[in-house]
Amino acid sequence: TMSIPYGRAISGAADLEDPVWVAGSLAVAPGAQIDMRNGLFVAGGQADLGTGTLTVKDGTSGMTSGTLHASLLTVGNGGNGTFTHNTGQATYDRIILRNGGGAGTYIQNGGSVTCQRLDLTWDTNSQGKYIISGGSLSVDRMRIGPIADPPAGTLQITNSAANIAIGTQLTLYRY
Repeated sequence: TMSIPYGRAISGAADLEDPVWVAGSLAVAPGAQIDMRNGLFVAGGQADLGTGTLTVKDGTSGMTSGTLHASLLTVGNGGNGTFTHNTGQATYDRIILRNGGGAGTYIQNGGSVTCQRLDLTWDTNSQGKYIISGGSLSVDRMRIGPIADPPAGTLQITNSAANIAIGTQLTLYRY
């Protein structure tokens, strides 16, 4: 595990195979990207992956506060994964919860999530679940379930305090 403690900063380009814990600052260098292949935990710090990707295949990734930006977040790609978001601000271009068989779950207890596209299960033999109990989720396009029998995408709202805004498209596949 790579750790960036409070008060420390790293800037550059990287393709990281190990999990990363951020209480300080992780920033992408101009014109570069950071790809994280095995999870991330933001604990009050800032993680900006630029046009890079974050892949979660564990149950310990998430954020307790701070900020996170990634072009693509895939939870459960090639295995099972859970990303738990308690507070803080996360911005993604796209979130895919489960791709390639297995299960991917995003649990949002608070804070804010903004993304252009949210796919709850990208392909067959996959299970994608977004559970929101607090905070705000703002997404332009949301797709729940693939064209499969049975579809396996779930949006679970567990508290009326959760605020969900869908911009231009909500696609629900047959159940």
